[in-house]
Order: sequence, then structure tokens, then C-alpha cells
Amino acid sequence: MANLPPAPPPSVRHFKSRREPATEHYYRTQFRFSKPSVRWLSNHFLGPDTGETRGGALNNQQRMEIALRYYADPGFQNGVSEVVGVSQATVSRTVAFVTDRIVAKRNTWIVFPRTTQEFDVASQSWQATKRFPYCFGAVDGCLIKVQVPPRQHNPAQYYSGRKKFHCINIQGICGANCEFLDVDASWPGSVHDARVWRNSGASNLLSTGVSRNYLLISLCLCYAHSDQFSRLARLEYRGLGWR
Repeated sequence: MANLPPAPPPSVRHFKSRREPATEHYYRTQFRFSKPSVRWLSNHFLGPDTGETRGGALNNQQRMEIALRYYADPGFQNGVSEVVGVSQATVSRTVAFVTDRIVAKRNTWIVFPRTTQEFDVASQSWQATKRFPYCFGAVDGCLIKVQVPPRQHNPAQYYSGRKKFHCINIQGICGANCEFLDVDASWPGSVHDARVWRNSGASNLLSTGVSRNYLLISLCLCYAHSDQFSRLARLEYRGLGWR
């Protein structure tokens, strides 16, 4: 029997040293939240830690920190890995994992008014904080750049001639406290904002007349000076005819 070559030595796994921000100010600049807030986010969206530490396992707070760092600066994942002290592959898996957990709780945080009482509460909030009468929300659209989709997904429909890149058209509605009431991210970038609105769930609900006494404004009006709100509201009121 021929002599077999000796088996290669087992590979050694090398782990990067995890980096901890030195100060609270540096922590906030990196992750956009204070440490107690990140701890709350990790407990709410990811649940309690399992205590697993084998193989350099991340705890839930570290997972949330990696995702928040990537959300704050969605560039190269290698940059995030250097800041946090993990590999690029770990950043990729962690961002996907945390994002799925956050999306799973979307209906807890993104709630659109559906009854007259809920529209009353939303309108009173706008009146109290922005001095804008008869308003329950602000709507706007945004084109988010994406990679060119594969051919089987018809990449032409994702191309925006105005922006000159492939994107998706996202419509969002927010309340007086900048909380999201509704988000629709199901349309490619070539679709006009008016079509996105006509086919949205919010438009279908409002067409039933449940909000006939209230106003949905364009988001750009939220940045106008407060003493102009009443006049702008009347202009939107007459021009859009949503009452």
C-alpha cells in the first residue's frame, strides 16, 4: 500500500478584536443612538440574548450595532467591519438578519388611521404641534437607487429617466411626530408618483370617505413657516379636492 502524504494541519480561525467606542459621544456618532437606546432596540427586535459565546458569537446588542452602523452609512461593508471589528461576511449576514427581524415587526410601528376617532387624534396632533388645521398626515415619494436587476426581472422598468439610474419608487406617509403611518415600496422607478398613489392602500382607504373632513398634505409643506400653515392648507384643500 502506497504511503499517503501527511494530513495538512488544521486551519486556525483568526478573530478580529472587537472594538468598543471609547466615549458616549463617539458611540452616538457611530451608531446614531445612545447605548441604552441600542440596548432597547436589540431587546425589542431581536429578543433576549441566548448567552452563546462559542466561536466568537455576537450578542444581540452587537448585531444591532452592526446593522445601525450600516444603515447610517450604507457604503462598503468592509468599512463597517473595520469599525466594529468583524469580517465583511459577518456584516452581510448580520445586516440581513437584523433587517428581517425589524421588518417582521413593521405592523407594530407603521399604523395608518382607519377610524374617525383615529383621524381626530392625528389631526389634533398636527394642530397642536404644527398649527396646521384639518391635517392628519404628510405624503411624499423618494427614488432609492438599486443595482441593475437581472434580465428576467425586466430592468428597464426600474430605470428612471429623470434620475438616470435604476431605482425603486417609495411612497411614505408620516404623522405630526415624524412617525411613519404608511410605506409602499412595491413599485419600480419608472412608475409615476401619481400611479403609486392611486394604487396604494392608503388611497383606497381614503376613497371610502372616512377622512373626508381631513387633509393629507405634501411633505415639503411641513418645512414651511408655521404662520403660513393655514394659508397653505387652504391651497392644498382646494387644489387637491380630497375633502
